[in-house]
Amino acid sequence: MSAAITPELRWHAVGRRKVGVARVYLTPGSGKWNINGRTLGDYFPRPSLVSHIQQPFTATDTLGAFDVRALCRGGGVTGQA
Repeated sequence: MSAAITPELRWHAVGRRKVGVARVYLTPGSGKWNINGRTLGDYFPRPSLVSHIQQPFTATDTLGAFDVRALCRGGGVTGQA
């Protein structure tokens, strides 16, 4: 049984690696990515990082079902990914 995705659902999580911190907010939507005010491809130019970031959505077949807003600070782009 899977839960229905409704517009009022929202999720928030914090991820840390060494000194890098990412605060991520998920809301049901059309698959837009906003990372520090930039798109996914603009913020993470390496295709391997984009693929790594999208893995959980691909594994759960929800790629494009959520809008993602992330605030990343500290560390390099690999640690933030």
